[in-house]
Amino acid sequence: MSNIKRKRTEISLATKVQIIKELESGKSQANVSSVYKLGTSTISDIWKHRESLKAKVDSVSQDYKRVREAEIPSLDMAVFNWFCKLRATNSPVRDDMLKMKAIQLAKQTLIGIPRPPTAEAFKFINSLEEFKASNGWLAGFKRRHQIKSFKVCGESGTVTEEISRACRTQTQELLKEFPPDNIYNCDETALLWKCLPERTLNAINSKKTGLKQNKERITLMLCSNATGTDVRKPLIIGKFKNPRCFKNFNLNSIGVTYRNNKTAWMTGSLFAEWIRDFDRSLNGKKIALVLDGATSHVEVETVNITLVFLIPNTTSVCQPMDQGIIQAFKMLYRKKVVYEYMTAFDENRPPNITLKTALEWILISWKDMKTTTFVNCFKKAGILPSIQGDDSGDRQVQADLDEEIRDIQDDIELENDIIAEWFDFDAYLETDQVVNDETLIEAILDDIGVVPVLDQEDDSSEEITISKQYGIESMKTTILFLQQNFDQIRVTSEHLLALKSSLLRYEFEQRNIAIKARQQTSIRDFIDKI
Repeated sequence: MSNIKRKRTEISLATKVQIIKELESGKSQANVSSVYKLGTSTISDIWKHRESLKAKVDSVSQDYKRVREAEIPSLDMAVFNWFCKLRATNSPVRDDMLKMKAIQLAKQTLIGIPRPPTAEAFKFINSLEEFKASNGWLAGFKRRHQIKSFKVCGESGTVTEEISRACRTQTQELLKEFPPDNIYNCDETALLWKCLPERTLNAINSKKTGLKQNKERITLMLCSNATGTDVRKPLIIGKFKNPRCFKNFNLNSIGVTYRNNKTAWMTGSLFAEWIRDFDRSLNGKKIALVLDGATSHVEVETVNITLVFLIPNTTSVCQPMDQGIIQAFKMLYRKKVVYEYMTAFDENRPPNITLKTALEWILISWKDMKTTTFVNCFKKAGILPSIQGDDSGDRQVQADLDEEIRDIQDDIELENDIIAEWFDFDAYLETDQVVNDETLIEAILDDIGVVPVLDQEDDSSEEITISKQYGIESMKTTILFLQQNFDQIRVTSEHLLALKSSLLRYEFEQRNIAIKARQQTSIRDFIDKI
């Protein structure tokens, strides 16, 4: 055996990001390893750290070979979340305050580690004991999180006509350089994804008994432009990292982004990740993003996005998402929940709604939103430079919701006031993380496994594994069914062609693999092994 050590290969950040994109497209690690002439362990390591690598793309030059990470990443992120909390309240944050808070959290975390510590926790203890919030640490902290000052116009207070008018005027001024296609709004909302309002459940249940409410919640980040022509992929935040229903299942196939934390709330770090991904996806298109001053909505340096913060406490009248977009979305989603409950009753079985099912319904409901709903809600908010706020948008939004209610009533015998509960019964749940020393220290301890990590749901089932042969035959059956019922099913010829192309490409690749596996070993290969 040769003792020659393999030469170390330096990989630029740009190359690492390209490798991540290849893997996200569905290519195997072995294939990417062969293309880039890198070891599979190197590819695996890049994939493992994909989120932190992508987050650094906008903050450093891609010519740098390596990105300097924080010595204690979880402590670094805890200090950043504390910083976000203060900035959201317009409180000044000085350099010495950041350093003092970092030292305080390090000391409090040391106290919270059980004794005797595990081997992993012991290394963590050494790092915390040796931690010094030096000027070098502070400079690195600011670079990593792109910290800079920002302004939020206006003061907190009750929403009056004068304040709402001022918000609209100031926002219109900030948006005047952007066409409607390039003006976006984003907002979080809580969703009790298995649950229906009590009166709805009772009405469906009728004389049947034994069905209990399930109040599991997730947080959604929804975003679109003012014309409804660009409806962004939803960000879903749940409590569980690896629910059982995700087993044997590729999340990329749904078309949503899923993240998790203990509370299923939006945090500053998750928002920063989302905004950077959004910025990269624009490919040079310059946009304005209107948003409220939630604690998690931190200022992030971007290339293509201008952040426009609304005056505090005006979101109920000036934020487009709150003018009916979120209501309409929840109406579409809950219609699917109701249908599943009713089908389950008819088939004498419990409702089968997993988190995977919920993610699919979320995307379908979001994609089924009418373009006019987005247009009218932006019009109702009155923040667009070319449109003054009036009640015509309000009337049209209500008309769209009423039409949706009538569609539901054609299939379900529910009274108007019962369906109206669908809008509000989870509208006031918190979506922003409560940031205090206790939650910050818990987050740091999570990093070494001292606090239990919620990896799975106890009541969800695993996805069955589909064999290749069965999957191919099922796809062929589906294609034939779509061809025979083309006029009745809402499918375009482009979608049908894409499905055929995907199937043909997959069959071709599988055929090549089988041919290579059957190839006989040559005499030369045999001699080389001797």
